[in-house]
Amino acid sequence: MDIGVIGAGVAGLASSIALHNFGHNITLYEKNSHISSFGAGVQLSSNGCKVLDYLGVLSEVRDLSVIPENIIFFDAERNKKIGSIPLGNTALERYGYNFLLIHRFDLVNVLNSKANELGIYPKFNSNVSIRNLHNDYVDIDCDSTCKRFPLVIAADGIKSVTRKKFFNNEEPKFLKQIAYRAITSSKNVPEFLRKKNINVFLGSKKHLVSYPICSGALINFVFCKDKFEWLDNEWSIKATEGEIHKDFFSFPIINELNNIFDDVYKWGLFGYKPLNKWNKKNLMIVGDACHPFLPYLAQGTNQALEDAFGLTKFLFDDKKIKNQFNFDKFTNFRKRRISRVYKASGKNAVLFHLKNHFIKIIRNYFFSFFSKFFPKFLLSKFDWLYGFDFDKKF
Repeated sequence: MDIGVIGAGVAGLASSIALHNFGHNITLYEKNSHISSFGAGVQLSSNGCKVLDYLGVLSEVRDLSVIPENIIFFDAERNKKIGSIPLGNTALERYGYNFLLIHRFDLVNVLNSKANELGIYPKFNSNVSIRNLHNDYVDIDCDSTCKRFPLVIAADGIKSVTRKKFFNNEEPKFLKQIAYRAITSSKNVPEFLRKKNINVFLGSKKHLVSYPICSGALINFVFCKDKFEWLDNEWSIKATEGEIHKDFFSFPIINELNNIFDDVYKWGLFGYKPLNKWNKKNLMIVGDACHPFLPYLAQGTNQALEDAFGLTKFLFDDKKIKNQFNFDKFTNFRKRRISRVYKASGKNAVLFHLKNHFIKIIRNYFFSFFSKFFPKFLLSKFDWLYGFDFDKKF
């Protein structure tokens, strides 16, 4: 059947490829004039990489990525390593897939190239609006023309117009967190930050994450901090390296990161109340448009990929039956999965930003003890996430 997809980001491109591979014809709309180059580093965990393999792009993504060997935790204020979680071959053996670190632009480009290979070319500069929702089809207006689809997938991002118009008109809620994002050449940072690791510096009301991308040529930084309010009208604004130094002066590592960032962006982290239903008639919403959450488990991109995979496994009970969709089956399963990711991300927000000195000592001892004597234990706590068995569950 003909399926319309709105948004050519990760969720939209992945959904288009998955649905095409399932035998459908895809029309993909994108409001921008080209594939967006905006963004920074992305952590792809084993569950996301499994979807990329299903989509047929894993080898291309791997060629542009860094495979991290460990997640290393530091007490940021004391500038001391407190523990680590093994990845590398450990993750590969445990889950069947590595973790990968990649620039978002590279990931989207690979997905777009795959879509083009399949004959799916995003219709750029598309001023799309949904005219009507009927029981058996959806009418889309685009640049003075109307097209009718039996199914439309809205993957139009965290600022989704579709969500606001058809699902929930509430404004997104500021989650009292901000994030500075910046990238620099690996030549500009201390040697230990160039290694194939994800470094997490834990501090009071704040933390820093860094890791290499672009085959190690660049280092991605994310500085996260508690903040009571966000007064700017935009979710992302241009910032300066000086703001980072001011907000993270208590981290000694910051003194080794002087005059190295050309472009710094400050993001207010926003979220929505979870949706009970992910469809209105034959309109389905996926990705950040549906379920944005705190990035403290690095699952935004991975869960968007899972949505795309789930469309082909849940939505069509019998692909021979035209225009029959099992929306409830898809929503109920994905909603349970997303709910668990929400909760785990929230727990990490608390764990990473502990303020009480004595509780931090307990946390640090916990990391240190298990890293030394049971190095795979901490990773095993996330088997439910990274080792997700799609074939068995679906």
